[in-house]
Amino acid sequence: MTEATTSATESPPPAESGGPPAASQRPDRVRRFFLCLIVLCVSVAVGSIYIALDRDILDTSDEAGYSAQADSLMAGDGLTIGFIQFHHKQVGAGIEHPEDLYPPGTGALQAVAYTLLGKSEFAAVVPSILLQCLVLPFLAFFLARRLGAAGAFAFACGMAVLFDVVLREAAFQGLSDLPFSTFMLAAALMALRSRRACSWRPGTGSSRQRSCSRRRPRRCACSDRGGR
Repeated sequence: MTEATTSATESPPPAESGGPPAASQRPDRVRRFFLCLIVLCVSVAVGSIYIALDRDILDTSDEAGYSAQADSLMAGDGLTIGFIQFHHKQVGAGIEHPEDLYPPGTGALQAVAYTLLGKSEFAAVVPSILLQCLVLPFLAFFLARRLGAAGAFAFACGMAVLFDVVLREAAFQGLSDLPFSTFMLAAALMALRSRRACSWRPGTGSSRQRSCSRRRPRRCACSDRGGR
């Protein structure tokens, strides 16, 4: 009796180290990739803001157009501008204050930046820096995870967006490239929410979990007939 009690209380032998990692360890590994992405994105954002502090000129006429649009929104004039541009010739002559043909999203973001930071060439690019460093990499990470990618691959997708040469150049320009890219990635991520993709969140589950796994199995009709 004593021997049986002793053997029952003994702990089971540890698992062999050569086997595959336990499923409970995978969320921890993905969480580490996610935390590394946060640290890198914040570091790049701080460095980009420090570099942009010395910005004292608008590079293109499109940036000037978005800046004028922000001024119009702040003044309560809506999407109107006080000058004639080359593309207004096709809508007729004699228009003193035509409606602005630029997309309104970039001007609205710059209007918020001007309100918080004051109107300057630096404030004009703050929305672009924040989108490129703190929004797009995470959208790419979650989109890759939504498609079933491993944590390492999702981390690589975020890094590719963060250090892409074209996107880094756009981060220091007050144009519509980054707002449009952000909208497209967010729309793709939202569209995949209703599909059978992994329902992973940081630290709450494995990449192999599926949203359809919560559904109850369909009962067979013959089970209700008493086995006839």
